[in-house]
Amino acid sequence: MKAALAEIAAAGEKKHTYADYCKLPEGAPYQLIGGELVVTPAPGTYHQIVLFNLGLEMGNFVRQENLGRVLFAPVDVYLGETETYQPDIIFSPGRE
Repeated sequence: MKAALAEIAAAGEKKHTYADYCKLPEGAPYQLIGGELVVTPAPGTYHQIVLFNLGLEMGNFVRQENLGRVLFAPVDVYLGETETYQPDIIFSPGRE
């Protein structure tokens, strides 16, 4: 992980892209926001409890109605070359 981060840090003040983001090791706590690699801190216990309860409700409803899937982080959500997020929970409509 250190080698990939060192390589990206050596790029200086340039805007980072999805290609830079992909060089990070899997599980690295970063999101790509406005071309900046932003460290995402670990959530607290209360956050995890809320996420768990929300996931149960969403997951049960989505499964019952056959609407798609509910996914949990880490999952990359690519919105553009300088915007890649890892939301805590995401609804993906339809079946893959």
